[in-house]
Amino acid sequence: MANKVTPKPYPESHHIDNRKILGEFIRAQRTHQNLDISTTAQMLGISVDLLSQLENGNRNVQIDSLLPILHGLGLQMGVFTKKDMLIAEHDLRELRHL
Repeated sequence: MANKVTPKPYPESHHIDNRKILGEFIRAQRTHQNLDISTTAQMLGISVDLLSQLENGNRNVQIDSLLPILHGLGLQMGVFTKKDMLIAEHDLRELRHL
């Protein structure tokens, strides 16, 4: 029987400016899908150690390696102007209050 996975919260901001915040998104997405770290690593074709280091913000990873991990978890990476990011952040905050 699989262990119950406790969903972790997503970071408040979608502005990812360091490894720690990126790792928090990866962990939150994994746990919200009720996936344990071992199953997720196997599904993504990476080691548990690598996934753990990414989730904890302790690992640099090349974009060519990161994108398949994000996509495998149903996440996407985008590039926005600062102005567009401020608008998107505002809109997300508004949506959370509906």
